[in-house]
Amino acid sequence: MNRQEKKRLKTIATIKIVFMELLLEDVVFEDITVKEITERADFNRSTFYLYFQDKHELAESLFNEALQAYTHAVMSPYEEGQIVGLDGDVPSDRLIFDCIAENKQLFSALDRLQIPPTIYERMEQTCLALFSTNIQLVQEKTDPSIDYNLFLHYQVAAMIGLIKYWIRNNFEETAPYMTEQFRSFYTSRVKTMNITQK
Repeated sequence: MNRQEKKRLKTIATIKIVFMELLLEDVVFEDITVKEITERADFNRSTFYLYFQDKHELAESLFNEALQAYTHAVMSPYEEGQIVGLDGDVPSDRLIFDCIAENKQLFSALDRLQIPPTIYERMEQTCLALFSTNIQLVQEKTDPSIDYNLFLHYQVAAMIGLIKYWIRNNFEETAPYMTEQFRSFYTSRVKTMNITQK
């Protein structure tokens, strides 16, 4: 990589970092201006426009970066045709939580970037696409009454909901703890419900 390419990548990274910092300071997306980004980054506005058309394109680049990292975490440990048991160590579980932990600033900023579709909706769409084309969940005892599409949506919503909780809880739990908890959900099912208040 030559010096010019390194400079280009460093400039893009700086613009993204400043944008994320503003989001993490609870500045609403609609209120963020290119002028504010470039002043904080110590660039002129023309530098911003060399790389991004507007702040919407900048936001999309962050969404894409997060989804690429997430997809890589889901798919990278597997080979085509491989069968993976879900009752033990599932490599992608650990990689998913590690990926999000390693990109805390990115995922936290996107959590606050409430432009539709949100990061969680995009992650859900990504998962549903992967589990419809690349990965097939298999039940040990196939029950013909179970609708695979509904089962898939249930599984994906549970995973994304757990990630959302973790991000909004400021990553209080470690990635290994979240991985262990998620794995235990495969084997532990609630059997009863105690009504404490009517």
